[in-house]
Amino acid sequence: MRFLERFPTVEHLAAANEEDVLKIWEGLGYYSRARNLHKTARLITKQNSFPTSYDQWLEMPGVGPYTAAAIASICFNEPKPVLDGNVFRVVSRLFGVKDNIAKPASRRVFLAILQELIPHTIPGEFNQGIMELGALCCTPYTPHCPECPVRPFCYAYKQGNPLLYPVKVQPVKIQHRYFHYMVFVHQQTVAMHKRGSGDIWQGLYDFHLLENDQERLEEPPGEYNARLQKISKPFLHLLSHQKISAVFYKLEIEDRDRFDNLVNNFGLIPIHEEDIVTLPKPKLIVNYLKRGFF
Repeated sequence: MRFLERFPTVEHLAAANEEDVLKIWEGLGYYSRARNLHKTARLITKQNSFPTSYDQWLEMPGVGPYTAAAIASICFNEPKPVLDGNVFRVVSRLFGVKDNIAKPASRRVFLAILQELIPHTIPGEFNQGIMELGALCCTPYTPHCPECPVRPFCYAYKQGNPLLYPVKVQPVKIQHRYFHYMVFVHQQTVAMHKRGSGDIWQGLYDFHLLENDQERLEEPPGEYNARLQKISKPFLHLLSHQKISAVFYKLEIEDRDRFDNLVNNFGLIPIHEEDIVTLPKPKLIVNYLKRGFF
């Protein structure tokens, strides 16, 4: 709601700068989605028209087969089936498909079945109906089989084992990361860092970061000869495949030249404390600031 209020039309979104978009998106996660949405809005505005086919939507930044199929079928009556978790579940139970949905190759099996089923006259209604069936009736752990309109044709129901479907075997490897944030402060000015590409939180603001393979920072590097104060217990932050443990250290620097040298050496940006709230930040940094540590 906040995002739509700030950007009610595609033109409003296209005219905004990226930092404004990321700030409004703050706390929602998956910031690449916001960046892609922004890029797509600019492309549509530049072309002065929306894409009208599945293939055209696939050319938009961040738009994959699911989104392209949903838009093409619902808005433009193109018979392209959608495939998400709900649809995987319904189709696997209905036809007894035992292919492991964690494997990319299985997608072709399910799409082939759906392409045979989808009506060319009302593809949008079909896609919405099968998604709703999975969301409301053919649920993951407590399917409402007695209420299901396709129960007479369902393989899993006839076998009495709907919970065995869909087959999904995917080992999840969690990466543990240990962040040590250096919060450089001179009077009411704080040194902030704008994160670049190639890692999480691209384009968001945090502090100067030291990362190692353990929760404890044995000894800070020689550059930090100002007074170092550990000001937090570890903050735990979970991402889809990462577990981050972050500790914050505050360095009160009285000498402005010393502060400026650190800012320049580490490519930081001096920000007045009152202006930090206007910057787009990772949820981890937002939670830290809410604790009022400086």
